Amino acid sequence: MATMASTLSERPPDVKDVNIVWLTAGLGCDGDTVSVTNAEQPSIEDVILGAIPGLPRAHPHNPVLAKEVGDEFMEYFYRAERGELDPYVFVVEGSIPNETIKAEGYWAAQGTDPRTGDFADEYGSPKCLVKIGCWGPVVNCNVTKRGWMRCVGGRPNVGGICIACTMPGFLDKFMPFMDEPPGSRFSVGAVGLYGGMIRALSGITNNTVNKEPKWRHPGPRLTTGYRPRTY
Repeated sequence: MATMASTLSERPPDVKDVNIVWLTAGLGCDGDTVSVTNAEQPSIEDVILGAIPGLPRAHPHNPVLAKEVGDEFMEYFYRAERGELDPYVFVVEGSIPNETIKAEGYWAAQGTDPRTGDFADEYGSPKCLVKIGCWGPVVNCNVTKRGWMRCVGGRPNVGGICIACTMPGFLDKFMPFMDEPPGSRFSVGAVGLYGGMIRALSGITNNTVNKEPKWRHPGPRLTTGYRPRTY
């Protein structure tokens, strides 16, 4: 005869699936997340797969563990805010800073507010920095979304401008670093109404500077003008 304990453990959970919206942007070091990945009783794999009797299957949306990046990852947080991610548990990892006692800048943040695509006039701001020389909108580097290491870091993430250091034309094509990129004033003024046109202009800039020199290509034929004498 089955015991009462075993009967209760085999009972299906009232909630089959639960979303865990996990914020690691507090004043911490991701240590809680790392500890979870090392857990054994139960393991994170068992919790995610729903292998623990009586417990719902968990869907953690954690920036360290997620395969999604950027806007795709942040969509879970926006859906939770709109009441579209039901049920969910909100987890804040790390200490919560008091943003009202700082003189400038910010201490902890994650993602951007789509209701406020706002431009900064000084360094250290969480707003878009294109007006003060940031090349972020036109370079093929997602470090501002994924961070340098485990979703942490990146100059624009801490209020500094992107200087296009991952681009093939760096550094000659992007100097001087502190000046506004060509066309930035126009793009800032028109971005609200002419988003498609701005994307096209960004594409022109991208196609102009984001490519190797013509002579650097695969294949045996040299196009640099050099003529070797051995063949």
